[in-house]
Amino acid sequence: WPIIIREEPLDKPNFSELLSWVAPRHEVATVPVRAFSKIKKVVVIAAPTQPGSVDFGIFDSLHRGARSGFDFSLMKRYRAHLLDVVGAAKSGDSPERVFLVRSESSNRQHNQSELVEVAQQFGFVTVNPDQYDLRTLWEILSTAKCVVGAQGAAWANTIICKPGSRGLQWSGGTLRGEHF
Repeated sequence: WPIIIREEPLDKPNFSELLSWVAPRHEVATVPVRAFSKIKKVVVIAAPTQPGSVDFGIFDSLHRGARSGFDFSLMKRYRAHLLDVVGAAKSGDSPERVFLVRSESSNRQHNQSELVEVAQQFGFVTVNPDQYDLRTLWEILSTAKCVVGAQGAAWANTIICKPGSRGLQWSGGTLRGEHF
């Protein structure tokens, strides 16, 4: 079956590249962002993490409450596949402490600049995931011992971090607060 996805994510080279790695032989069908589409038959896969995908409760086929939290078994297999596709991390001068930042054009910057100033005092180096191709970003994260940053700042990429790495992620209020 084709993978049906909004057009918007495919505009990001890293998303398109990742999709080609995890589903290299699948047809990808795009749907407009601000439109409704009628699809005769669809398979919706429940997210392996929570909160996971937001389906607004319209898909009765998703078993709510059957699984919560994080499906470690599935994510471990997914991580192994990604490492197999990308290869071993290159050693180099990658920072051990990474502060994931959002682009200035992001709609949720809040007080990021103040937090960066504090983090830099503890040896953290700012990394904006939007400024790196996927392989380079993963090389940086694969050698990081500690990663901090705001929720939504491309945290899915930390799946490539070594076991035992530490992470600190926060959000502002109920994801709508003025400060982190």
